[in-house]
Amino acid sequence: MTGSTDNLTIGDNSTLVVSGNTNTTKAGDGSNVTVSGGSNTTTTGASSTLAVTGSGNQSTAGSTSVVSISGNSDNTTTGPGSTVTIGGTSDVTTSGISSTVVVNGSGDTTTTGATSKLTVNGNSDTNTAGYGSSVWVNGNSDKVTADYSAWLQVTGTSDTSSVGTGSTAILGGSGNSLTAAANSVLTDSGTSNISDVGAGAKVTENGNADTIYLGDNSAAAINGSNNQILYRSTGYNETLVIAGNTNTTYAGNGATATISGTGNSTTLGTSSALTVQGGGNNTSTTGNGSSYNINSNGNYTTVGSSSSGYVNGLNNRTYAGDSGSMWVMGNSNYASIGNGSHEEVFGTGNSTTAGSNTMFEMDGSGNTTTLGASANLWQRQGQNNNTTIGNSSSYGIYSDNNVTHVGNSSGGNIYGTGNQTYAGDSGTLYIYGNSNSSTIGNNSREEVIGNSNTTSAGSGTNLEVDGTSNNTTLGTSSFLWLRNSSNTSSIGDGSSYEIDSSNNVTSIGNSTSGYIGGTGNRTTAGSYSSVTIAGNSNTTTQGYGAEDTVNGNSNSITAQDAARITLNGSSNTVQTGNNSDLWFYGSSNNGHAGTNSYMDFFGTNNYGAADSGSTARLDVGLDPATHSFYGNHGWVGPYGEIVALGNTSSTLSGGSSF
Repeated sequence: MTGSTDNLTIGDNSTLVVSGNTNTTKAGDGSNVTVSGGSNTTTTGASSTLAVTGSGNQSTAGSTSVVSISGNSDNTTTGPGSTVTIGGTSDVTTSGISSTVVVNGSGDTTTTGATSKLTVNGNSDTNTAGYGSSVWVNGNSDKVTADYSAWLQVTGTSDTSSVGTGSTAILGGSGNSLTAAANSVLTDSGTSNISDVGAGAKVTENGNADTIYLGDNSAAAINGSNNQILYRSTGYNETLVIAGNTNTTYAGNGATATISGTGNSTTLGTSSALTVQGGGNNTSTTGNGSSYNINSNGNYTTVGSSSSGYVNGLNNRTYAGDSGSMWVMGNSNYASIGNGSHEEVFGTGNSTTAGSNTMFEMDGSGNTTTLGASANLWQRQGQNNNTTIGNSSSYGIYSDNNVTHVGNSSGGNIYGTGNQTYAGDSGTLYIYGNSNSSTIGNNSREEVIGNSNTTSAGSGTNLEVDGTSNNTTLGTSSFLWLRNSSNTSSIGDGSSYEIDSSNNVTSIGNSTSGYIGGTGNRTTAGSYSSVTIAGNSNTTTQGYGAEDTVNGNSNSITAQDAARITLNGSSNTVQTGNNSDLWFYGSSNNGHAGTNSYMDFFGTNNYGAADSGSTARLDVGLDPATHSFYGNHGWVGPYGEIVALGNTSSTLSGGSSF
């Protein structure tokens, strides 16, 4: 047909060529039609072959037809099962279900029915595919919309695609944009693509510099590098496996992330689970109530409050909030946890900081730890750890060679060997181990049960020594109780003490009071000291103004001026300075006082000597029947007095014996 504005109808299996313009043509089934003119309207039956090479034509082909459109601005509709090839420009094509459509031209608009196959090779095309369709986009700047359960592959550039629920999308190319509905599957191997997937989607990211927005309950495997994984709304319950490098990921609450790449930045919401393994130098942040497991090296991790986790690698830095739990299994890590937490360190060379009210267990060696106030330290095993604890804390040192600094009002136990402990004021310390060194502040309570320990305590301290060979130093106004032997002690001014054991060496300050009940003790006291000696064979040296009561036997007492010594025991030896008083109540005691002193004899067989200006009073011990002095005897120096039988006699310049 070469004319124009003609109207023609032909039967089945016909051959029709329309080269004119503005014609209206109908061909039956199985026809072969070629339209080369313009503005023609052509209709073919089923199983026909239609070729449109002209422009501005409107064509309709029946089912299972084969259609080729190479002209421009043509409008074509085909039935189900058709095969359509579009090579022109600005063509509008609609195909039925189960069609196969190839778009090679540019600026075309194509709509396919359900379960069709659409290939877009041209540029700037607009395409719509029905549900269950398969779409290949190889051109550039194309727009594709596919219904649910579709399959889409994009290899072009700057394409915009959308697929429905339950679809599968494969992105290559670069600069492409994809929107996928819920429960879709996306694989992105391109560069600089942007994808937005719905809830329950599954994503595999193999490309680089891509951006993906995940819906709730989605899963993503990130194998590429420099990608951004984000979420539009809440991002709840995402599952992330990050094997690539330098990716940036944000997920909402309830997320699970496993990171094996390097240099990734990951942020998760509350109640999330984080695992870092294989890679290193990753930066991760989780919300409250999360769990974490750091198995690689050089990572930086921040977790919220009420979280729990493990640090197994090397050189990691981990920061946890309050009320958490942390187990540091690796070495040379830095870990910080907030208040009210629980932490255990098993590795070596770790540095750890914990807040107040923290329960801390140390099982490794060579670690450095700082705990806040009201903390609890259990140094269970491991050696050479250095720990600092805040005020009002408790601690137990069960291993060896550790250094521990403790705040005020704290209480602790030391069971190991070679430990150094420094405690503040108003504390309580029990040392069960041996060869430890400890210092405790003022107004404290300390008990040393072990042996060969060295202890220093401040003023106002109550210290009990139950072990042997310990060396103890106490400040002023303290109390020392020695219950075992061979200890060396020093006490400050204004203190009191009780020695119930033997062979101890004790140095005591001024204005002190004490009790010595053991044997073989050597005690040195300053001025104004008072002591009751109930034991035997002890040696005591005192300063000015001593006041002693000696109930034991064979003790040796040396005191300076103004001493007041009462001898109730036997065979004791006393040497005092000037202006002293000696009372002999026991027997066989030997006493010597300096000038201007007094001696009173109540016992038997005592010997007393006093220098010039002194007085010996014998009447107090006189037997009225026999006028015997019960064997008491002695000597008074020059210009002294002897009071006996009611008479007072002067010793004049030579002194006198009695």
